[in-house]
Amino acid sequence: MINKQVEFKLNRPVAPGESIADARWYLEILPEDLAQETFAPVDYVKAVLQGNRAITPQFAQQLEPILKIPADFGLCYDKQFQKLQQEAAA
Repeated sequence: MINKQVEFKLNRPVAPGESIADARWYLEILPEDLAQETFAPVDYVKAVLQGNRAITPQFAQQLEPILKIPADFGLCYDKQFQKLQQEAAA
């Protein structure tokens, strides 16, 4: 048996909201329902899902029981994304 690891590298940073959007789609949760369950404005949730807004600590905490993703992971993911965005703009 051959065990080969392949490095996967994207040509652009992936916004955390894109991953949340994928999970939301898989769980069949509408953005409006996600907003209601997280007590966040619908416009904010949609902006996060589109990668146009950063994830707040409060939103990350509210997402944790819904998506089963630790809030710290989402916040670190977002921080790294913001850093990569700044580097790409420089």
